[in-house]
Order: sequence, then C-alpha cells, then structure tokens
Amino acid sequence: MSNDAPGLQRAAPLTANFAHTRAFEMLCCAAVAPGTKGRPAPGYNSVEKQAVEKQAVEKQAVEKQIAMEDDRKRRHERTMRRKKAVIDEQIARAREERGLVIFITGNGKGKTTSAFGTLYRALGHGQRVGVVQFIKGTQASGEVSFLRQCRPRVDYAAMATGFTWDTQNWDADCAAAQDAWAAARRMLHNADLNLVLLDEITYMLKFAYLDLDEVVATIRERPPMQTVILTGRGAKPALVELADTVSEIGDVKHAFKAGVKAQAGIDF
Repeated sequence: MSNDAPGLQRAAPLTANFAHTRAFEMLCCAAVAPGTKGRPAPGYNSVEKQAVEKQAVEKQAVEKQIAMEDDRKRRHERTMRRKKAVIDEQIARAREERGLVIFITGNGKGKTTSAFGTLYRALGHGQRVGVVQFIKGTQASGEVSFLRQCRPRVDYAAMATGFTWDTQNWDADCAAAQDAWAAARRMLHNADLNLVLLDEITYMLKFAYLDLDEVVATIRERPPMQTVILTGRGAKPALVELADTVSEIGDVKHAFKAGVKAQAGIDF
C-alpha cells in the first residue's frame, strides 16, 4: 500500500488540473452569445476593433469618392481647355464684318419670338430696326405693342390682312402682300437700318404673292452692314442657300394641340 500511496498522490494533481481546465471551458461556453455558433461573445476590445475597422472602411470610401471627383474635375478641365482652344481659333479666324441673313424656319413654335428677341437685342445696343409682318397684323401682339414704344428707332409695317385661311381671297391677299413688300424694299434700301425683320415671308412665296427671284435679289442688294431676318415655315431652297445662318425649330409638342387656348403674353 505504501507503494500505491505515492501513485495516488501523484495522480491527484492531474485530476485537479483536469477539473480546472474543464471548468474554464464551461465558463467559456457560458460566455458564448446566442447565435454566434460557438464564437466567443465580443468584449469591449472587439467592439472597439469593429468601430476602428468601420471607420477605416468609411475613410477608404470617402477617399475613393474624392479621388473620383478629382479625376472627374481633371477630365472636365482637360475638355474645357480643348474646347477653349477650338473656340479661340474660330474667333481668331472670324475677321469678316458684314450684315447677315438669318433664316428661322420649321414647324415648331417660336420663330417670330426668336426673331423679335434678336430685334430687341439690336435695340438694346441703340441700333435702328425695320419690321414687316406678313400674314399677321390684325391682332394686337405683345411684341408689336412694346415695339411701338421704341419709336422713332423702329420702322414698322404690317400686311394687316390676317391669316390666309381667314381671308380666302387670293387677289386681295396678293395686293396686300405687294403693299407690304413695297415697305420691305424701302427698308432693305435704307442703310440707316441695322436690322430688318421680314416675318412670315415664306407664306408670300408659297402662295405666289411675291416673286422669289425678286425677293432674293433685293436681299442680296441691301446695304452691306444690314442684317435681315426671315421667318416662316416651308423653307424654299433658294432662301436656305441665301442665308448665312439657318435654324429649324421642330414641333415636338404644342399646348394648342392639347386643347389649351392661345394666351396673351405667351402666344401673342
């Protein structure tokens, strides 16, 4: 028995160590948070580490966004630099000074509006202008009402027969068109007028109220520094060829076609 006693005494520490180890494992298992599948529950250090990692990810995202913005700005700067070089070259190449023929056509709304906008720009520079309105003239319009306040720098004439579908009289319309054209010819020979607007003149040519060759020739023979603006649908090829600038306004949508009445200040 004396031989066995030492053995039993030597085994005791092993059993005690085993018990302590097992107790430690049980404590660890008790500390596992629900749903962590055996992973130890995060303590204060783990939370702090997650916060630091989150901040790092957010910082990287911000730095990436800043880099993208910087790259976009650099590309925009390069694009604008190239564009400026092209425009500067065009400006340097444009040395000729003379009056222009501007033709505003198309089926969309805004031809007369655009023309009057240019006319008011000329008036803003103290220039003298002439206006002949073909077709229109029986209904008071905002642009003409304001224009009359600008006299004596404005020479104005109107055919004053209204729309052709209202008159339905070719002879009467032709005579009225000839009278309006006489006023236009006078303006196109007046070197004191910086700009002459021939509004809706295309209809005069479409319905043969005026001779196309005469109109083109008279415009060509105008004073060299005088600019002429032509408006109207149904652009004749000869007018397109004559013009220095041609703009075509498309009819994408129009409120009138949806049943909205024409409004003062907007449509007339």
